[in-house]
Amino acid sequence: MSALFAKKSFVYLLRTLLGLLVLAILTVLLLGTESALRWSAGQAERWSGGRLILTDVRGSLYGQVRIAALSYQDGDYRYEAKQTLLDWSPQSLLVQPVKINKLAVQELRITELKPGVEATPLPVSLRLPVTFSAPSLTVARLVFKRGNAEQVLNGIEFALDKDAARYRMRLNKIVSAWGSVQGEMTLADTRPYAVQARFVLQSDERQQAYRIAADVGGTLSQLMLDGKATAWGGKADIHAKLLPLARVPLVEARIEAARMNPASLRPDLPQAELSAVFVLKPQRAQGWQGSIAMKNGRPGSWDKARLPLRELTMQFDGTPDRLKLHDLRLDMAEAGHFAGKGQLNDLHLQLDLVSSDFNPHGVHGKMRALRLAGSIHLDAQPDSQQLVGDLRYRRFQLHLDARHQDNIVELREATVRSAGSMLTAHGTLAGLDKFVLAGEMRQFNPADFGDFPAASVNATLSADGHLATAPQALLAFVIRDSQYRHQPLSGQGKLNVSKQRVWDSNIQLRLAGNHLEATGALGNPGDRFTFQIEADQLNLLGAELDGKLHANGVLEGRLAAPAGSFAAQLDGLAWGKDYRVSSLQLEGQLAQGAHGALALDASLQGLTTPQIRLDHASLEARGTRAHHTLKIRVKSPVLDAEGVLAGGWQGLGQLWSGQLEKLVNQGPHELLLESPAKVQLGRQRIVLGEARFAFAGAKFVLHGLDYSAGQISSRGEFQTFPLAYWQGLAAQETGISSDLTLAGDWQFVARDKVNGHLAIRRERGDVAVDRDAQIFLGISQLSMSIAAVNNRLEAHLQAEGSHLGSLRADAQSTLSRHDGRWGIAGAAPLHASVDLAVGMLSWAQPLLDGSGALTLDGALKAHVRADGTFARPDLRGELSGTRLRVAMPEQGVHLTDGHFKANLQAQVLHLNELVMHGGAGRLQGNGTLDFGAKQPVMQLSLKAEQLEVLSRPDRYLVLSGSAEATVLGKNAKLLAKLKADQGMIEMPEGDAPTASRDVVVLGQLESARKRASPYSLVTDLDFDLGDNFRVKGLGLDAQLAGALKLHKVDRALPTADGSIRVVTGVFAAYGQRLEIERGIVNFQGALDNPGLNIVAMRKNLPVEAGVVVTGTVQSPHVTLTSNPLVPDSEKLSWLALGHGLDDASGAEFSALQAAAGALLDTGKSVSLQQTIAHAAGLEDVGLKGAGGVENTVLALGKRLSSRAYLSYEQGLAGASSLIKINYTLSKRLSVKAQAGNTPAIDLFYTFSFH
Repeated sequence: MSALFAKKSFVYLLRTLLGLLVLAILTVLLLGTESALRWSAGQAERWSGGRLILTDVRGSLYGQVRIAALSYQDGDYRYEAKQTLLDWSPQSLLVQPVKINKLAVQELRITELKPGVEATPLPVSLRLPVTFSAPSLTVARLVFKRGNAEQVLNGIEFALDKDAARYRMRLNKIVSAWGSVQGEMTLADTRPYAVQARFVLQSDERQQAYRIAADVGGTLSQLMLDGKATAWGGKADIHAKLLPLARVPLVEARIEAARMNPASLRPDLPQAELSAVFVLKPQRAQGWQGSIAMKNGRPGSWDKARLPLRELTMQFDGTPDRLKLHDLRLDMAEAGHFAGKGQLNDLHLQLDLVSSDFNPHGVHGKMRALRLAGSIHLDAQPDSQQLVGDLRYRRFQLHLDARHQDNIVELREATVRSAGSMLTAHGTLAGLDKFVLAGEMRQFNPADFGDFPAASVNATLSADGHLATAPQALLAFVIRDSQYRHQPLSGQGKLNVSKQRVWDSNIQLRLAGNHLEATGALGNPGDRFTFQIEADQLNLLGAELDGKLHANGVLEGRLAAPAGSFAAQLDGLAWGKDYRVSSLQLEGQLAQGAHGALALDASLQGLTTPQIRLDHASLEARGTRAHHTLKIRVKSPVLDAEGVLAGGWQGLGQLWSGQLEKLVNQGPHELLLESPAKVQLGRQRIVLGEARFAFAGAKFVLHGLDYSAGQISSRGEFQTFPLAYWQGLAAQETGISSDLTLAGDWQFVARDKVNGHLAIRRERGDVAVDRDAQIFLGISQLSMSIAAVNNRLEAHLQAEGSHLGSLRADAQSTLSRHDGRWGIAGAAPLHASVDLAVGMLSWAQPLLDGSGALTLDGALKAHVRADGTFARPDLRGELSGTRLRVAMPEQGVHLTDGHFKANLQAQVLHLNELVMHGGAGRLQGNGTLDFGAKQPVMQLSLKAEQLEVLSRPDRYLVLSGSAEATVLGKNAKLLAKLKADQGMIEMPEGDAPTASRDVVVLGQLESARKRASPYSLVTDLDFDLGDNFRVKGLGLDAQLAGALKLHKVDRALPTADGSIRVVTGVFAAYGQRLEIERGIVNFQGALDNPGLNIVAMRKNLPVEAGVVVTGTVQSPHVTLTSNPLVPDSEKLSWLALGHGLDDASGAEFSALQAAAGALLDTGKSVSLQQTIAHAAGLEDVGLKGAGGVENTVLALGKRLSSRAYLSYEQGLAGASSLIKINYTLSKRLSVKAQAGNTPAIDLFYTFSFH
């Protein structure tokens, strides 16, 4: 029995287990069905007590789950999700972490049902019984709604992992109206819940480009935030204390910003240098107190591209729901001041400002200077706003009362008044449904309010219409008894206008002799619109406008495709200083319908703008609207072009389609279309089909060009393009010639992203930096390529040449679009490298010195890397040079066997070693060049050790010493302390003639001419002549010693302090050898006027005579000296003749006279005799005669007229005197009469022989 019982029990057990297994298998299979999923969803809804609602649940609990709509509501919030997809792996429950492959939500909406008043308590625990990994969590659109306000975030992509102790989140992207966010965060799952996070919020849009990087640390109860921001070209530091679970999370904050400039966003925004400090501190329970202070370092008016704001300060305190604003101060620089206070209660802002000195001239320079006083009141709520302002000064008043409520904008009153001049307006705008506006002018004179044309306008204006689906308006005006620029002005008009039609129009305007009339309708079949303009005085319309305009026409049909005839004549148009049109004639006829006749003739003469100049341009069109021919001619100094297009308008006239049949330019930029090309033109649409061009000797094949609403694509190739063409476009002659030709191809598509490439390669030829000297680069390879893949940009450049060496450059960055234009943003990442190896530098010599005076050679190697951003690259690398040689043979400069080593680090070039040899000495140097600062900063140190600076027969100089050069922006400073180890200067007998500054040598390179240096240079030089410095020439042979301190500032004359003395030396003059006993030149002030203290003697004679020179170079004082002392005449005789006057012959006495005159006149361009004569009002003063003093006379002469000359002679050794008068009777006949000791009269007849 027991055995049978055991056997049956085993069978029952086995059956039971098998049944349970089958049941389990069935259960598992059933749970994987969609029915089980929906049953589970229903159970979840019942368990939630109605707070959870699931709609259209599909999929399986074992894989993907799709929920069309999900809604969950607790006491404070409602969560709504649309199109939710969950893809997970339930088998990972057994091994963990649980894998959630994907969770995607199309839209998640979070709505606040009632504001929270209590702080959220700290959770007891965040620990989960499982770990999980969710690498792909996305929310396409997240909406936070509080009251009537919504905040929207798009494109949320993040990953979330949970391990045994913490959560890790990696935020890949969030897109919002403020920019995009990226970051990462870790959160512990046990108290106090430690948090570490880093986030980056940035916007690359040019209108609001900024970047904020923040580090967050602490616990879930309290977090500290530290961040840095860049915006508007400036920087900001951010520090904040946060309580994430509190009702008001922000507790304390401080933001400091500096050097922000709105113009860095867009060039049309004003220039400013803004700094700001925002401080927020806790006050009482859940209260704040703080301040805002903003300063502008460059205030100014709008017309000067400046911001009329100097300082803004404000204090505030209260709770987030009730903030009081007080001590508000607005300093608008020359525009005046405002003070005020206000409050912010539950999104209800009330602000009151008062001013006693508001000056419109400080806002804009054309406005009149006033001292307006009054108040401005702003009352703003989420659903209504009201602005009331009233400012007055004497007879001037500005008043505004406007309100917005229930989607209706009501302009209750706007008034501008000055004495009897007034402009008023009022009206309403009810959404887009209806608007009504009315205004009136009474003797309104714009000149009362600023630099505007004088006028006295009496007019009424009205506008009535709507801006809904089909906007429409009725406009009307009447001008009566008015003047503009002191000329009579009158007119009236009305018209109905919509997008498709103008009707019931009747406009008449008259300003002096200028007249405008327009009547009728245009837009519907049968409409007819006529106009006529007669304006012989366009200058009455504006001070910068001049010329004459006559036009008339009749238009019919639709606005998009009008028909009719018109003619216009414009003569002598001048607009401002830079825009001119000599004449423009326009005449056209266009019949209705696609096959209506079309005739258009336009001729333009003498167009001048700052950018272009056209001598003549013409347009001729013949045919029909559907098929016509356009002939275009343009002639200018650089263009002589002609083009022919054939085609017509298609459909409703939105697209012109045809072909370009002819395009040729005979100017310096030769262009020829070799085959017709298909063309389509429309609004924001250009299509050019297959085309072949010959341009500048090259062949271009355009396979296609398609531009549509900012999106463009193109493909093509070219061959035999001469590099010399680009050289011909250079503004300056470079002396470089080239027969190098290039080939290449391109293909790109720029839509939402840019993709494509550009490749350029060498075909043949070379570049000569000096063709006459046969200096070629020896280029054997030259290629460049640029490729873009989904906005990622890569560029490569490679060049090799026998003289050029090798060059390889690679760069990567990203493209972005700003204001519809593609480019590389300043914040775009940059990675680049350059490798350069030049075996000989001699080919660069003509580029550095076109005169040929410089000789240069050596080898150069460089490896440079660039990282960072395009606007702020981080440069690093190494540079070296060997076998360096610099020479200027004509000047005697020979520096050889040089080398240098340098490296780039953090935007700074470090010259670690520089060595050059000159003779037996050498020059060493080191320094830095900082590229990172706003202005380049350079520092260079040089040390010379017996360096042979000059070496030629007449100049030899060996120096030792040191020098320091610094450059900061455009300010340079040179400090040097040098000593001559050996020197010899042999001065030429006379300087070679040079051309004056106004002489231009034809063919001379512009770059070789002297230009004013843009740098401000300060020089301080200490120069010691040493013990072996000689000067020869101009009769001088001397050894010099001494020292000078030279100082020079910019272009001012140099100054000097110090002295130079003659150690030993002689001076040869007039055949005599003078020994220099004392030779001292003292410098104390201007370099060109030192003090003199010189004694030169003729030695080894019974009487040793000489000269003493004192005073200054510009005012020397020369005296004679002797040993022993003798009279000056004897001193002169011993100095010039070598013996006394008693032994002098007649010939020697004449020589003595000449020596005396030359001695006293040395260094002067006008002789002493001439100086005395001019001072006395005479023509001639001199000594005549031969032999001794007894035969010498003093002669004075004065020309009385062109024919008469009077002279007087007085003997030096006696009382003899003579008066003579010479008178010229004719070309050959003259008479001379004299009175004195021997009166006489003589008649002379002159013969000339050739």
